[in-house]
This record gives sequence, structure tokens and C-alpha cells, in this order.
Amino acid sequence: MFLHYIDAIAWQEDVKYYTLGRGVNTDIGRTNNLLTYAHFCACLLKRAHWADMLNRYSMGVSPLPKANIPEAFPELNAGY
Repeated sequence: MFLHYIDAIAWQEDVKYYTLGRGVNTDIGRTNNLLTYAHFCACLLKRAHWADMLNRYSMGVSPLPKANIPEAFPELNAGY
């Protein structure tokens, strides 16, 4: 159920930016929101620092930098 909720928020972001005439294939909207949730999860797993996340969150979103994804979630790179 939680993943359905997160997906609904991502769709809402796509609709919002599409309605404003902005491209939905950029790193705004859906991407920034989902990376913010990933950043939060990385903090819960103690693979990212809360201070970094909360400092960036003061601007509304705190996306996990894409370069940090392999370090934060090594399970995603199982070498397949």
C-alpha cells in the first residue's frame, strides 16, 4: 500500500508540471520527489546523513544525489 501511495504522489507531480507546460522528463517533479523518499530511506538505514537531508529539505525537496545511490543502496547493484 505504501508503494501505491508513493506512486500516486509521483503521478501528481507529473500532472502538475505537465499542466504548467514543463517537461516531465527532467529531474523536477516525479524524480525529485522519489529521490527525496530514497534519501529519507538511506538516512533510516544510516547510509546517509540526516543533516545533509534536512539541510536540503529546507528548499522543499531533498533528492539523494544520483552519484550516492550505489553507496546508499548496494543491494541494487548485485553484479548481474
